[in-house]
Amino acid sequence: MISPAYHDDLLRKFQPSLLISGTRDSMLSSVIFTHSKLVAQGVKADLHIFEAQQHCSIYFDLPESRMAWNVMTRFFDEHLGR
Repeated sequence: MISPAYHDDLLRKFQPSLLISGTRDSMLSSVIFTHSKLVAQGVKADLHIFEAQQHCSIYFDLPESRMAWNVMTRFFDEHLGR
């Protein structure tokens, strides 16, 4: 698997990062691993895991999807200086 999480020299250069996943995401372990590696390298990284969600929050009518979209909006507002 190709992932920047295996390259500390790359991770140190990351900007603040937002990682969102769900408990039914087949990549959940990788997302958690990447988050812990980012934090270990001193990168500001936010991790949000939503119960019973898969990899993407594309079902807009679900409360969890709306919560994920709100998390994304706040993150971008904070880090893009809106």
